[in-house]
Amino acid sequence: MIGHWDDYSVYLSKEPKVLAYILYEYTRALEDLRDRNPGYLEKMRLDPARGYKISPDYENKKNEASNYNRFIDIVDGFEMHIGILDKGPLNEETKKVKEESLRDFQAALCNGLITKYILGTDFTDEPCGKGR
Repeated sequence: MIGHWDDYSVYLSKEPKVLAYILYEYTRALEDLRDRNPGYLEKMRLDPARGYKISPDYENKKNEASNYNRFIDIVDGFEMHIGILDKGPLNEETKKVKEESLRDFQAALCNGLITKYILGTDFTDEPCGKGR
């Protein structure tokens, strides 16, 4: 919807609580992917030529393609939705939504290198996982 319906983005930019909930759901989806595939996200690296590089532990496994596609869908959706906050001035509420969403996404990903690649920043002092 976000790429095809401008009113959706306009609506979300005026409703930070709704946007925060959507960003939270992307984070939950990432946590679920990580929990169902221990080490999949944590061991992911970057390949300058191909983008994300999957750990040899997961290469050629039966569900690797679906895991990778799910990861890409989650990242793309999160990036598009967090980008709504960058289209206008941030007030205290939207600043809080953005920072908490970024921190939670990193905690769910548990991979600072990939977090920095996706989000342009990482919170090195933050713990990863649900305990955050």
